[in-house]
Amino acid sequence: MSAATSLYSTIQQITLTLGIVIGAASLETSEVLLRHSHAEVSDFSLAFLLIGAIAFLAVPICARLGEDAGEALSGRHAR
Repeated sequence: MSAATSLYSTIQQITLTLGIVIGAASLETSEVLLRHSHAEVSDFSLAFLLIGAIAFLAVPICARLGEDAGEALSGRHAR
């Protein structure tokens, strides 16, 4: 259990960092493509939309989970 917790924590930190990197890169790319000297609201909108789209990719994966997925973690057990 200790190894699984350590692995989960590491993966969580990596994915958080990856989200920040993708957001910053899309913000910078938007600034360059739209020829802005500094970040504007439209640049942030594009960055947030990209991060939202990436997060939305999890929906089909979660939709495939069974109805009893996570019951052991929630304290409810299958009857």
